[in-house]
Amino acid sequence: MNADSGTDGCGTSPACQFCGIFRSITECRSTGMKTVSEASMTTFTAGEPRHWDLRVTCTPMEIEGHEFFVVSLQDIAAEKRLAALERIFFHDILNTASGLNGLLTVLRDEKDPVQTNELLGYSEEASRTIIDEISMFRQLRAAESGDLKTELKTVDSLDFLKSVAARNSYHNTRNDISVNIDSSSSGVETETDPVLLQRVLTNLLKNAVEASKAGSEVVAGTRVLSDRVLFFVRNNGVIPEGVREQIFQRSFSTKGASRGLGTYSVKLLTEKYLKGKASFISNHSEGTVFTIELGIKFPVQP
Repeated sequence: MNADSGTDGCGTSPACQFCGIFRSITECRSTGMKTVSEASMTTFTAGEPRHWDLRVTCTPMEIEGHEFFVVSLQDIAAEKRLAALERIFFHDILNTASGLNGLLTVLRDEKDPVQTNELLGYSEEASRTIIDEISMFRQLRAAESGDLKTELKTVDSLDFLKSVAARNSYHNTRNDISVNIDSSSSGVETETDPVLLQRVLTNLLKNAVEASKAGSEVVAGTRVLSDRVLFFVRNNGVIPEGVREQIFQRSFSTKGASRGLGTYSVKLLTEKYLKGKASFISNHSEGTVFTIELGIKFPVQP
């Protein structure tokens, strides 16, 4: 998707220095040794984005005194999906289920009504988290395969954002980060799929909280244009250049192996199903601001 912005096509755009294919070829050329690495990239076919997870093998070869490099690309999307599935079910959900089991064990022996109600609240929250994780992965799989169906409703953009932010604050395990609504925000009735929009905004809020330093603030807000509405989430951190170039790739993450679904799902759900636009800026003067731009009236399908 960045090839046309380069001075001489693929390999020459500013983003190319962070491309796994480019780096594999560069390493092979400099060392003269076979290289094997992974790469994520986005291509466009008939205007529709397609995300690729690839294993890149670059092998040096000399033929009649000329130096060549044989590059093979293997689609490893299935492996990446399986890794993500294992992470969700074997790590996140298992941890939450273990916590729920511990709460229920304590609850069984608790005699104090006040403590009982508190434990019931924690247990309900843990079970809701498990359901939410499973629902998220099912939505993402359906979205990638083109089987996800939108259910449109009219919501007030500002009220909706406040509701999502309040829910996120309740779930927030980092008590040292505050989530606030920008005081200059304005709302408008918007036709959208509230389930998918909630997923998008929740992911942005979670990412902003996780990326924030202790004692800092995450600010969310809405802006109304003539026929558009903007949702934004801002934190004071700055994303490094190499991360910025890959932020919406499916398997890229700064949080470790087999993560990388959050910002990818934001762009996929926003642009393919909510018919909007997902973008961000990140610099030292403004911090990091993710923006979701939606039409007030959902476009009529052809």
